[in-house]
Amino acid sequence: MEVQVKMINGLNFETIIEDYAAQVLTEKLNNTEYAMVIIGEVIAQRYSVIRVMPKVENPEANVEITLNDNTVIKVYVENYNPLPVLQSINNAGGGMVAIGEAVLQASQIVRIMRIKQETVA
Repeated sequence: MEVQVKMINGLNFETIIEDYAAQVLTEKLNNTEYAMVIIGEVIAQRYSVIRVMPKVENPEANVEITLNDNTVIKVYVENYNPLPVLQSINNAGGGMVAIGEAVLQASQIVRIMRIKQETVA
């Protein structure tokens, strides 16, 4: 999957991650044993990564995430329930958290809300 990576210093890059899994990447980025991690074919400082997400937005997105810089991200979260999402953010302790297919720095999240699905009459 082609992903976009945003770093704390404003550097952005794109790379391809075979078998992309947001939760697996989150665990790598939260592993304090390492200063550097591999993201696709790029080696990066793990604590400088702000977010990683698919380059193409999921058309089935059901959750909208607003970040500190007013960026709005739309992701698909299977069986969205706010309580487990909140718990994972709080457990991240300011580190990285996986929400749907996005990997985000927990301290950057301002709001998460369900996208209202339009009904067809």
